[in-house]
Amino acid sequence: MTGTTATTLRREEVGTIRTMVVCDDRDVMRLGLVEMLQTTKWATELMGFSSLPTAWTYLAGSSATSAIAILGGTSAGGELAATGRPTRPPTRIVLMLHDSEAAHLAVAAGLPVDGFFLEEDLSVLMLRALLTRLDAREFPMPA
Repeated sequence: MTGTTATTLRREEVGTIRTMVVCDDRDVMRLGLVEMLQTTKWATELMGFSSLPTAWTYLAGSSATSAIAILGGTSAGGELAATGRPTRPPTRIVLMLHDSEAAHLAVAAGLPVDGFFLEEDLSVLMLRALLTRLDAREFPMPA
């Protein structure tokens, strides 16, 4: 499965209008993230992809004026290093990491990200806080 589309939210239900993509090569994690993010009502469009190049191609062809990308899985760091940021729209990128040691490695590798979080911290409340920090132009990091 390369793409998963979540139900589009009605504009009156959304505080901030943008596109959000979740990219993870693990189906269960990707689908779970999409499900959790739907409850935050942060985006008018929410898409799930198993491949980062496919997600970036989707964003480039979309009408979105801004986007948030949450990346995880076994190949996210390598794919991000190879592809870089999407060409459009302006996209805030958050990397979901397996453990805190991986966070240090990602920072050291100079990946083009706007924040990190740990899989073990994943919850709807944590995602809401993360999105709020991104909107405030903060750099979310694991505690």
